[in-house]
Amino acid sequence: NLTLKEALGELRDQAQDIDEIYYLYVIDDDNKLLGVVSLKDLLFKPTTSKVSALIESDIISVRTDTDSEEVAQIMEKYDLVALPVVDSIGRLAGRITIDDVVDVIREEAERDYQLISGITHDVEPTDNVWTQVKSRIPWLLIGLFGGIMGALVIGYYEGDLAKYAGIALFLPLIAAMGGNAGVQSSAIIVQG
Repeated sequence: NLTLKEALGELRDQAQDIDEIYYLYVIDDDNKLLGVVSLKDLLFKPTTSKVSALIESDIISVRTDTDSEEVAQIMEKYDLVALPVVDSIGRLAGRITIDDVVDVIREEAERDYQLISGITHDVEPTDNVWTQVKSRIPWLLIGLFGGIMGALVIGYYEGDLAKYAGIALFLPLIAAMGGNAGVQSSAIIVQG
């Protein structure tokens, strides 16, 4: 219901409590989110205009119970720097800014990297040896089991290897190719 002049005064009053101003969220008397007004419109349109005439009502918002990873995906998909948060009946509860989302993205990427690296828990270089071993032991055991299975297969064909010794030359090459393929795959996944 405000004119742009009144809205600028309200903006000055509220700006003391806000670090960054990206969008101006317009609410009704019941605190329900109606839309946004761009800062450019607020500054350059005639001050006698009503805020209601400048509202962009087609906005993206998230609810208070939306998962943080979903919020990050929405902000990335639509190139947003801020996103309004509403409760279950559409009342404005606050906003999420891009710097908050960057923290979530960084934590998610770190967790994914740890899983790819075979670390099941959050491990720091300063942790004791037992904590570091506990985080890696499941994957090391899987690798050990795979190595034993490979040795059993080679043992099964021991007679053929004795007859054709040249075949044995390829065993380290095949093992090395498997390791290289694993390293390359993990590098591609980490890059992704």
